[in-house]
Amino acid sequence: MKQTIRSEKGFTISEMLMTVLVIALVTSVIGGGVMVVKNAYTKVTLKAEAETLRSTALTAVINELRYAQNINPEEPDPADPDKKTVLAFDSPSRGYRIYLPVNPEGASNEITVCSMVNRTQVPLLTEKTQTDALVPILKELSYDSTKKTFTLNIAIKYKNNDFIKGDKITINPINHQYGQ
Repeated sequence: MKQTIRSEKGFTISEMLMTVLVIALVTSVIGGGVMVVKNAYTKVTLKAEAETLRSTALTAVINELRYAQNINPEEPDPADPDKKTVLAFDSPSRGYRIYLPVNPEGASNEITVCSMVNRTQVPLLTEKTQTDALVPILKELSYDSTKKTFTLNIAIKYKNNDFIKGDKITINPINHQYGQ
């Protein structure tokens, strides 16, 4: 009988390559799973932040429109009187004249607030309510002078795309004083 001399002190090169291949496959599967979970978490978190921001912006705008006085649906924009028409009204609680862009085509515009005293523009929402890369956009604002109601929609944009689209909301102002 022939005896084969075999060393018991180590692994062959093919055994080492197979071990490395199995470890690489397991690592890639685990790494891919971690990336999927991370992306899902980011998307859910971003959606929650967008909903919170939309709710905050909607509450701020509704509160201003509810107590609007001296409503003028076709006032020139103080920032650009030649090009834009805005919905303007006085906010007695803030002491501001608020200018909101009118856009029947549904174009997106940022919310503008202008002081009645010195005409400086300030944001309606503070920086603390804003989140990274999410911007509230006022859409489809209109004023029906026969029904005396505002109609609006606030959407949230993320990286220049609509992220959260809102529903149209109709608001009846408490004060029905109109511009001269």
